[in-house]
Amino acid sequence: MKCLRILYLDGTVIKEFPSSISCLEALSGLYLRGCSNFEKFPEIQRTMECLETLSLYETAIKELLDSIDHLTGLLFLDLENCKNLSGLPSSIFGLKDLVGLFLNDCSNLEGFPDVMVDMEGLYHLYASGMAMTELPSLIGRLKYLMSIELINCENLLTLLDSVGNFLHLYLLCVRNCSKLHKLPDSLRSWLQSDGRSNL
Repeated sequence: MKCLRILYLDGTVIKEFPSSISCLEALSGLYLRGCSNFEKFPEIQRTMECLETLSLYETAIKELLDSIDHLTGLLFLDLENCKNLSGLPSSIFGLKDLVGLFLNDCSNLEGFPDVMVDMEGLYHLYASGMAMTELPSLIGRLKYLMSIELINCENLLTLLDSVGNFLHLYLLCVRNCSKLHKLPDSLRSWLQSDGRSNL
């Protein structure tokens, strides 16, 4: 099956995947949407350069392993509505080609690991409905972010000052975050000068 490019397993009752998935060298899309019994994504034992889309939407996954950074060609990582997901490995920010990270309604996810490297490819961060109190302290390293969505983050207390320093940001959507009472100074200045936010 070395020529297999797209694998759809949406809505099946599988619980896990074998680590031998890394032998599917041509795989560019893996879809496990709505697999409510799927709890564990395997250890990736070798580099998968071709996998561009990984959708674990509405699965029962609890964590991602550090080996996620072996998916070196990954563009889109969809973890929306994974309500059992309690943490992300720091290696996720080693995915230098990642364009979109979808974490909406991961209601048990309280935050992000610190961003230790500059990520020039991550353009879109969707984190609505998360349980976090703040964004990661080094989010400024995601310097090419174009859109950030933070809707119904009921525990969100603050936005870091670095949010106002994104030169390419065209959409900042912060709605129904009832504990957020103050904007950072940099964002105030940015809003006054550019007026491009949907806040």
